[in-house]
Amino acid sequence: MKVAIQGIAGSFHHEAASLLLKNKKVELVACDDFASVFNALHENNATYGVVAIENTNFGSINEVYDLLENSSSSFKIIEELPLKIHQQLITYKNTRLSDIKVVYSHPIALEQCSDFLRKNLPLAKLVFSDDTAVSVKNLDSMPDVCAAIGSTTSAKLYNRHIVSKNIENNHNNYTRFLLITNKSHKDLIGANKYSVVVDLTHQKGSLAKLLTDMSEKGFNLTKIQSRPYINKPWQYKFYIDFIDVYAKDNLDELFKKNHAKYKILGLYPAVIE
Repeated sequence: MKVAIQGIAGSFHHEAASLLLKNKKVELVACDDFASVFNALHENNATYGVVAIENTNFGSINEVYDLLENSSSSFKIIEELPLKIHQQLITYKNTRLSDIKVVYSHPIALEQCSDFLRKNLPLAKLVFSDDTAVSVKNLDSMPDVCAAIGSTTSAKLYNRHIVSKNIENNHNNYTRFLLITNKSHKDLIGANKYSVVVDLTHQKGSLAKLLTDMSEKGFNLTKIQSRPYINKPWQYKFYIDFIDVYAKDNLDELFKKNHAKYKILGLYPAVIE
């Protein structure tokens, strides 16, 4: 089974894919960016895609929200996974922490480890790369004064040494990953969490009224995210995640009552409540 991920083997997307599809034989389709993941599914080069949607330190990844809604294929979220992110400082076996002069990684990973870097490697040059696992893999061609920040999986996969473990600022750092597809599928047993995008009338109190009605119906709102409309300054659409014990016809009734258009982006078992 082919699964498209942002990044390469050893990345956190790889770890998430392995957990989401742990009972299946997975062949990774490595992609440079999120748009390429969606394109791989659209062109039938993969059956599933795994994409990060938010991080507990850095918030939502707006690009993925936009791709879910606007892509020409009909993509659906079918599972979610919160993955605890531990960052490792990875280098050569005989390189000591005091030897390191250059550190490579994704900009977000470097930021997540900023306290450790300031304290322990204040003079080291920090170099951005597109992916944490790529940084680790590329150590092959780097001098032994270089290091990379990445996952334990990447260190094992590319036969590198972890010189400092769990160097992230926040040890309760999670990224929420989604399993997506544009192929037909049956809703998983226990599917009770909706992700929808909602277009409300641009009137005073319209969002408040919708949320009140959702609460009265017993829906458990787990997230709401606003995104601006292109070419409509100061008007917004809303991405809403909520847990629902009712059927889809109740959603139709709810949104019709509030003069709102909506699109279901996925129905899947709630892991984050």
